Amino acid sequence: MEKQKEEVEIHGGFERIHIRQAIEEFEEKLRKINGGNGFDITDSKEENMDKKTKSKEIWLFLDEFNTSPDIGWFTELICNHSLDGVKLSNEIKIIAALKFYIWQFGSLSNLDEQQYILEMTKNWKQHLHQNIHKIFEKGVNRIAKQICKSQDF
Repeated sequence: MEKQKEEVEIHGGFERIHIRQAIEEFEEKLRKINGGNGFDITDSKEENMDKKTKSKEIWLFLDEFNTSPDIGWFTELICNHSLDGVKLSNEIKIIAALKFYIWQFGSLSNLDEQQYILEMTKNWKQHLHQNIHKIFEKGVNRIAKQICKSQDF
């Protein structure tokens, strides 16, 4: 599957209507790029696989999304993969970045951050197959330690 990146710079005047326009443009671009490569139950498995390999994704990068006065749309966009209740195409992937100095909540102490990371890492056990739970338990501290190290900048 081919990938294409599109960047949308968010700023103080960027509202829901602007993101809606951008999404509509990307949906149209996908229709043109993929040339109607939708799956069809009457097609053979090979034909559908061929369509899948020819299809493309658009990665939508939202920069400084937290500067928008209409930030409520962001939750729906990221968490529900929809906008105004309408599901987005599965080929549109969204990634976003904050403008970090807009909101200052302070920061955790090193110990608090390490404990938080350890607990979040332990939480992943529930997502793993039972066959590897013991292996995960043996390595969870090492994994958390490496994550902590990656946050030390």
